[in-house]
This record gives sequence, structure tokens and C-alpha cells, in this order.
Amino acid sequence: MNHHLLPIDEIYQLLDTTPNGISPDTVEERLNQYGKNELPGKKKISIFKLILNQFKNVMIFILLFASVISFIIGEPEDAAVILFILLINAVIGFFQEY
Repeated sequence: MNHHLLPIDEIYQLLDTTPNGISPDTVEERLNQYGKNELPGKKKISIFKLILNQFKNVMIFILLFASVISFIIGEPEDAAVILFILLINAVIGFFQEY
């Protein structure tokens, strides 16, 4: 139904209202029947979960593995650089999502 095409008097009848609004009794009835006119809140993600989410990526696991391999073969500088880049990536990702 195209409510916007109806005359205003019909709209008042359909919605059981008047130009001055609805009575307090009607407000109470409608609150009991329909509830408050508000959207449900979105559940927040904990800070700990946001940090963990930064490491849930296949590429992150590959880079962590590469860092371990670099350390094992005697390249601790390379391992440190990879870990430093992963840390910066996690910090930036965390702040973007927070």
C-alpha cells in the first residue's frame, strides 16, 4: 500500500492517531504491545579478541614460520625484522578496528 498517496485523514485513522499525537494511555498500550522504538545494540568485541584477530591470517602464519626458519639458520637480524613488521602490522590493524 502506498501510504504516502493517502489523504492525511485516512492516515490518522490507519495509525489510530490525531494531529496532536496519541494519548498517554495509547502510548502505554503500544509500548507494551510493540516495545521501545530502538535498535538492539551491537555486541562489542573485547580488546584481547581484537588483538588476536590481527594474527588470524594465513600470511601472518607464513611470516611467523619464515621468522622461525631465519632464526634457526642463523639469521637473527632477518627474523627480528620479520617479527618487527608483524608487530607493526598488528598494531596498525588493531587501531584501525578499535
